[in-house]
Amino acid sequence: MKEYLINFFVWWYVYKMSDYALYIKHRFTFLMIQTRALPMLKYLFTPLYGYDSFTGIIISFFIRITWGFWGLVLCCILVFPFLISFFIAMVLPLLPFYGLVQFAL
Repeated sequence: MKEYLINFFVWWYVYKMSDYALYIKHRFTFLMIQTRALPMLKYLFTPLYGYDSFTGIIISFFIRITWGFWGLVLCCILVFPFLISFFIAMVLPLLPFYGLVQFAL
């Protein structure tokens, strides 16, 4: 029984958590690609759609600032559930032991 218990923790914290961390990384990368927040901030002063006049540059500046800001806000809001679920998954196998210790006292 002791060997199975140790193997479970090795499996959970080494293999399962690395898979889960990779899943979170892929979800965050997908979110950043879909919002296109970083490219909008990178090309802040380039005009949209090749409209090179001063008015086009000003309009594209405000569009890109708004798009980049709300994209980053959305990414920051959605990264918190990912992190909370990761920490819950880290603590989840330890909860039965916490209950056993509390029961023994």
